[in-house]
Amino acid sequence: MAPSRLFIIYITVVLLCTLGSAVLIESKIRSELESELKSQLIAKANGLAELVRVPLLLGEHESIAKTVSDAARITASRLTVIAKDGTVVGDSSQDPTTVGNQSQRMEIASAFPGNPGFDTRRIESSGEVYWYCAVALPDGSGYARAADRLGPFVDQVGSTTGLALVGLLLVSAVAVLVGATVSTRLSRRLTDQADVANRIAEGDFSRRVDADDSDGIANVGTALNRLADKLEHRIAEMEARKRGLSLVLDSVADGLVAIGPDDLVTHINPEARVLLDISGDVVGRPFWELIRDGDLPRLVTSVREMNRPVASTLRVGSTPRREIEVRVSPIVVIEGRYDGAVLDFRDVTVLRRLEAVRRDFVANVSHEMKTPLTSIQGYVETLQDGAIDDAEVARSFLAKIERNARSLGHLVTDLLVLSRVESGGLRIDSDPFAAASMVGEAFASVADKAREKGITCRFLGGDRSLLIRGDRDLLVRAVVNLLDNAVHYTASGGSIDVTCEARYDRVEIAVADTGIGIPVIDLERIFERFYRVDKARSRALGGTGLGLAIVKHVAEQHGGTIRVTSTEGVGSTFTLSLPQAPTA
Repeated sequence: MAPSRLFIIYITVVLLCTLGSAVLIESKIRSELESELKSQLIAKANGLAELVRVPLLLGEHESIAKTVSDAARITASRLTVIAKDGTVVGDSSQDPTTVGNQSQRMEIASAFPGNPGFDTRRIESSGEVYWYCAVALPDGSGYARAADRLGPFVDQVGSTTGLALVGLLLVSAVAVLVGATVSTRLSRRLTDQADVANRIAEGDFSRRVDADDSDGIANVGTALNRLADKLEHRIAEMEARKRGLSLVLDSVADGLVAIGPDDLVTHINPEARVLLDISGDVVGRPFWELIRDGDLPRLVTSVREMNRPVASTLRVGSTPRREIEVRVSPIVVIEGRYDGAVLDFRDVTVLRRLEAVRRDFVANVSHEMKTPLTSIQGYVETLQDGAIDDAEVARSFLAKIERNARSLGHLVTDLLVLSRVESGGLRIDSDPFAAASMVGEAFASVADKAREKGITCRFLGGDRSLLIRGDRDLLVRAVVNLLDNAVHYTASGGSIDVTCEARYDRVEIAVADTGIGIPVIDLERIFERFYRVDKARSRALGGTGLGLAIVKHVAEQHGGTIRVTSTEGVGSTFTLSLPQAPTA
């Protein structure tokens, strides 16, 4: 009795399910076909709107009538073009002049740009029911309407539903025949598989289907398990790849910004944020908001049109003004379709500044070498023209040639020293040495020259315990340059005092003279290469314009500084400050 009752209950459930399924199928079929018909009507109306938009604006009604007629033959639908006041401009089924004003029609009244209007009504002349769809033209000049008969739609719904019901009844019959024996077991296993599938869809790969049996359901479970394994592995690989790519992009020295085909930012690395001074979340925003430069959108447009990289230089900021090179490269996918671009930003401000410095340096060196070479050439030509026969003139010219040649030699020597210092070519002595001893060596090499000029030159000594570490030869050269400057610009009867003292953890070497002094306006520039306060006087004294530049670079390479105080007509004091080496 119990099995029969269970079977009856099972049959009742199957029949109820069949009935419910029939209702749902009929509703679903009707909904799908209705949606398809709506889509077709919208497509036809939109197509007609695109065809008549310009003629309607221009008032070319005859052209519109022909376009409507041609389009109706192609689409097999009734097509109508209506002006914004409701007047019919063109109709594929009637003379437009015989059709009344359509402004109160439901599909017209409810249509506005981006939202089509729909209505169904019966045609009195034929008795047929039509489904109407109207779309408003974007410029508001009128409407395009398409209509199809509902009869074929109703017939299609009926036939499709009938076929579906026949199939459903057959399936139900089979289910009744076999369900009594396998429904419980099958339901349990299918439920288990459905639960696993749902978990997979939600990203949970921890569950697997029990597939110990060898029937078809077990095979499905086995396939589902394999699918879960592969998906889990693939997703893990993709996540690892994504993390790796993100790390690579974030570690690149250039600023990188990736944009999609819609010009919205999809990725930006930290360097780009620094270069473009960007903060906050910019992903999903238009790229032109990142940097206000008119050339950037033009570059991206060029890349989109030509599908190849382009480059340019942008100037951003105000204080200081920076130069940024940008290279825009297209992201190309299947069949060469443009799918966005990568914007590579590189700050070249320092590079441009170095290029300018190099050009200035070459120009200055050329200028400095040209003067003595021109003099030498002039004296040689004069000697060749006969002046060599005059012993007095020849000796004078040869002395001048020697002086200019020596000037060239000093210039080349100073250039070599400056190049060595700027390139970091220091020979750091392994043991620290006494600063006073180094200063005394420099003082001794200049003292005779000072005495010959009638200048009192005093080394006031220094604490022998003050030690420094570095390239002794270069430090001697720096102090000699300071002393040479003092001798050159101090008149006979003047004095030069040299001191070497400790100041906190520094050793300060000061060269004070009673020379001509330096104008205040020149104090900030005297350590520049080839800068002279008095160019004529400096060249006459044999100066190269590099002495103080060498002093500055030697000091910086040793972690020190050079400073100057001066009063014009009174004298100058140059102070070389160096780190004091710790005593043992």
